[in-house]
Amino acid sequence: MPAQPNAPTAKPAVPTKYLGPVATVFKASPTGSWRDVRPELVKERCIACGICAQHCPLDVITVGKEEFHIDYTYCKGCGICANVCPKGALAMQPERREG
Repeated sequence: MPAQPNAPTAKPAVPTKYLGPVATVFKASPTGSWRDVRPELVKERCIACGICAQHCPLDVITVGKEEFHIDYTYCKGCGICANVCPKGALAMQPERREG
């Protein structure tokens, strides 16, 4: 089949991780005041596989060889990370309130 003149040759740019309009608004909402539980790492069990980060709907978990970080400013405490961890290295703990 011959190429059509004026046909676009490059694919349109697609963001690498598009969350959608609702997820983007959801992610942008800090949750410190209303989250009831939070995931906490049990370091002895973590094998740094990154499955928790892959499944986090808000992309707030960073896993590296020497680093594990959860951005609690945006973490909603949904518990998906704790449920998918094959070693049980994340435990959902009640949110600590001051006062």
